[in-house]
Amino acid sequence: MCEMSGMPSQSDWRRDRDFKDLGRFVHYMFFVMVRKRVKKEKEFERINIIVFIVLIISAFIIFRLFTVQILAHDQYSELAKDQHELYAELVPERGDILVEDSSSPSGYFTLASNKELYLVYAVPREIDDASDVVFKIKDIVGMSPEEIFGKIGDDKNDPFAPIAHKLDKGQADRIRELNLKGIRLQPESVRFYPNDFLGSHVLGYVGYNVDGNLGGVTGLEKYYEEELAGKRGELFAEKDAGGRWIPIGKKMLSEAIDGSNLVLTIDRTIQFKVEEELKKTVEKHSADSGSVIVMNPKNGEIIAMANFPTYNPNDYNDVDDVSVFNNKAIFDRYEPGSTFKVLQAAFGVDAGLMNQDTEYDDPGVLHVGGYKVENFASKSYGRVTLRKALEKSINVAFAQVAQTLGVDLIDKYLDRFGLRELTGIDLEKESENYIKPFKEWKDIDIATSGFGQGITVTPIQLVTAVGAIANNGKMMKPHVVKEVRSSDGNSKKIEPEFIGQPISSKTALIVSSMMRSSVKEGFAKPADIEGYEIAGKTGTAQVASQDAKGYDPNKKIVSFVGFPVDNPDFVILTKIDNAKGGYVEGGTIAAPLFKEIAMFMFENMGKSPSK
Repeated sequence: MCEMSGMPSQSDWRRDRDFKDLGRFVHYMFFVMVRKRVKKEKEFERINIIVFIVLIISAFIIFRLFTVQILAHDQYSELAKDQHELYAELVPERGDILVEDSSSPSGYFTLASNKELYLVYAVPREIDDASDVVFKIKDIVGMSPEEIFGKIGDDKNDPFAPIAHKLDKGQADRIRELNLKGIRLQPESVRFYPNDFLGSHVLGYVGYNVDGNLGGVTGLEKYYEEELAGKRGELFAEKDAGGRWIPIGKKMLSEAIDGSNLVLTIDRTIQFKVEEELKKTVEKHSADSGSVIVMNPKNGEIIAMANFPTYNPNDYNDVDDVSVFNNKAIFDRYEPGSTFKVLQAAFGVDAGLMNQDTEYDDPGVLHVGGYKVENFASKSYGRVTLRKALEKSINVAFAQVAQTLGVDLIDKYLDRFGLRELTGIDLEKESENYIKPFKEWKDIDIATSGFGQGITVTPIQLVTAVGAIANNGKMMKPHVVKEVRSSDGNSKKIEPEFIGQPISSKTALIVSSMMRSSVKEGFAKPADIEGYEIAGKTGTAQVASQDAKGYDPNKKIVSFVGFPVDNPDFVILTKIDNAKGGYVEGGTIAAPLFKEIAMFMFENMGKSPSK
């Protein structure tokens, strides 16, 4: 073979291939080194980020510990206490209800206060065997196992699970002796009425309302709920997404403000006597119920207010008939009967249409618009003066008084005496009175209003109106509280409130004199007290039938309203509903009750009879 010049040899070809492989290898090695370097840089960057995050978290924890232990030490010391201590700080102490009492070292006597009982609660995270705990306490607290399990719940992070309230000392001691892990006791304040029945309709009671909230339900407890209850403290605490309390979360505590104390106008000694005599009267005459109001007409202070039947506010849950909770002295609307004659006389005299010597013909029966107006037993007194008509409580004469007045003047004076409005007494719950519009009145309505039938009042309205007659024509707003004392030491006195002068002082003097004659010479004589000038008027009213038109022949409301003329420090209304047996009249039942109370008051006030 011929050898060709310029062509690469086999060895040259191998050498070139080796150089190429070497280049690829160098390039590969360079790539690997660069990649490793980049990887290391990324790993270093990640480490730096992690270190940075750890440093941030550590700094936050250190700052939090510094805040808790140094800056907010006092606040978090409180939050670190047992949960029962925290609970006590959140719930204010309810204010007391007091009356003035000179025989007491403090000068006051307590009608409503707070009694320390016990709450048993669980700390679920501390309980090892819930079944054992439930079995041991179920009989002591009087609950079923299911109820107790439900109270404890299954949230181990819950630091406070109330099980049962109002345990007495004996129950608390039995639980304490068991020494159960995760079961604790704390004192709790419960409303307490140390005198049981005394003043129950004035005081009311504390219980659970329809919304399930604990607070005043009736009486002063309800009317002054805001003042008595105080202000609850608040705990602002962080919770997780499941609504569970975070132990190390942010918290803020606002302490509770205790409730204010109330000082009443009630005289405890007189209140006791009134309740005692009212109970005797109702039971003696087998009556359905009765009410008494004693008011100072000069300033509107309620000295005593009572109803029977009554109840013990400590045991309000034991009451079967819930109507017993109603304060009939401010709640019941009734036709007042002849006690209303004093107001009709006041209307006429003040309007200048008549005086105490104005005469009326009394045939015993008066025909009005197809109806008959009659005196008791249709007795005729002949020609009588207004004074004599009040003494003998003559219906026919007072029907003529109302006819003389007419609708417009009756309307005017009803408004002046506030008989269409609430008196505004500071008690829960005063009933609104209803008097039908005068455009709907017929002639018979005008006539019967003259002797208090076909028109309604509440007892508190009537005693307030008659109080204006006793107080020279000035009408004062009735009230039960004379002072509100807040827990910070401040005090607010309730000043007497003048609400109007429905009649002149001259009219008041004339009508008072006529009322004095009614007691001295008339049907109200059973209320007279030797040595004292008592003015008053009896009332015997029919009761509207619940099942038929007209009045129920088997029911009557008897009443008496009166005051001492010389220095009227009190006006008393006595009212007895549906007495049975014997002679059921205001003069035989309500007037003697007034007399017993008034005699006691004169003695209690140190007022000797005149000679």
